[in-house]
Amino acid sequence: MRIEFKGTILDPTDATLRSLALSDASDDSSIALRPAFASSITSYTASVANRVDEITIAPTTTNNGARVAYLNSSDTAISDADTTKNGQQVSLAVDANTIKVQVTAADGTTPQPYTVTVTRTSTDATLSALALSDASDDSPIALSPAFASGTTSYTASVANGVDEITIAPTTTNNGARVAYFNGSDTAIPDADDAKNGQQVSLAVGPNTITVQVTAADSTATQPYTVTVTRAEPEQIPSTDATLSALALSNAADDSTIALSRPFASGPMRIYTASVPNGVEQITIAPTTTNNGARVAYLNSSDTAIPDADAKDGQQVSLAVGPNTITVQVTAADRHHDADLHRDGDPCRARADPQHRRDAERAGAVGRGGQFHYRSESGLRVRHHEDLHGVSGERGGADYHRADAQQQRRPRRIPRRQRHSDCRRRRRREERPAGAALVVATANTIKVQVTAADDTTTLTYTVTVTRAEPEQIPSSDATARWRCERQFHYR
Repeated sequence: MRIEFKGTILDPTDATLRSLALSDASDDSSIALRPAFASSITSYTASVANRVDEITIAPTTTNNGARVAYLNSSDTAISDADTTKNGQQVSLAVDANTIKVQVTAADGTTPQPYTVTVTRTSTDATLSALALSDASDDSPIALSPAFASGTTSYTASVANGVDEITIAPTTTNNGARVAYFNGSDTAIPDADDAKNGQQVSLAVGPNTITVQVTAADSTATQPYTVTVTRAEPEQIPSTDATLSALALSNAADDSTIALSRPFASGPMRIYTASVPNGVEQITIAPTTTNNGARVAYLNSSDTAIPDADAKDGQQVSLAVGPNTITVQVTAADRHHDADLHRDGDPCRARADPQHRRDAERAGAVGRGGQFHYRSESGLRVRHHEDLHGVSGERGGADYHRADAQQQRRPRRIPRRQRHSDCRRRRRREERPAGAALVVATANTIKVQVTAADDTTTLTYTVTVTRAEPEQIPSSDATARWRCERQFHYR
């Protein structure tokens, strides 16, 4: 007798799967495997959104007698997350989840594992590290402040010689990706594809680099900004200590005060200006030719002049004076005058040195052999050093000196040296009461310019004359003069 079996003869050692399906446990939507399932392929991957925290895995064995177990990456059994549902429910952590489907053949001895790595995408868009280095030698560049995952803004400084850096960010989540943008949100290309990391070329000055982190779920993003400042090239300090402009103005109303001649940046650095008596304070505004130069303000004694006002520019307070030197005695009412001496008069004689020293101690301002006084009665006296009589009053101390008081014997000047108009000169016999002499004061302002090299200096001098206050005129010009004899003191 012959017996025939129709159908498939099952191999008790078959431990393969005929199918393997994954689905979202919350709505049974299918999850694709990569690659597509085939019985002979034993390793697969799959990705799910971050919201998918549980899946259902449904394997089908080729031999119905084979059995299936579920293990994690440590070969520890995975319990069913929901026993009320068909299939095996597996809870997912963020990132990769390794699930092994262990098939054991019907003979109980032949095993075959199928591995599926399911990645639940992360929403983490943070960095765990951020490093900068010089692309030429990989020397590190310090960030300020020190890196911390929660801090998203940094600065760094490099020397002018560093024209390219390497920026190396590390994402907290491996599935996150990074892009690089400049301050205009334009993508920064890699300046050197042959090297690892992102190479960024630097311009002189600040360079804004944004490291844009996008989470694995392609939704969450986080920018980290680094501003790298590349130093200016080293400059050789300029030796230019000149001014390109020099302006004076009335500090009260900013009206312009004219200089004696137009300003020029050349070798001529001495200027004068005149203002009415009502101008008590001026503003001096120099402009340096080189921006690195600096300016200081000094008086005639080379002492620093403090700024008289908190306004812009340098404010300088003015004293009355100086009086322009002319050799003429004129009554204050401008009706009575006596010609005392004219420039070029051959009757000029050398001044007594003691006479000059005493006059200087009395406070007279001398320049070019001339002394300046103003009488209290309004009589203007401008005295040349070759005149022998001088009297002054300063700080309550009277000073008087005349030919009669000289201890040395005078020498008669030869007649041929006398000027034809000497006969008109008269020796003064009396002076009006109250005509004590008052010394005028100069306003010398030195603008000292120091070049950027901190060595080269130039000084510009401005002498500002502030007019004397108006006096009540006096008509007393009774001084009488005599020129029978002229004396010369050695």
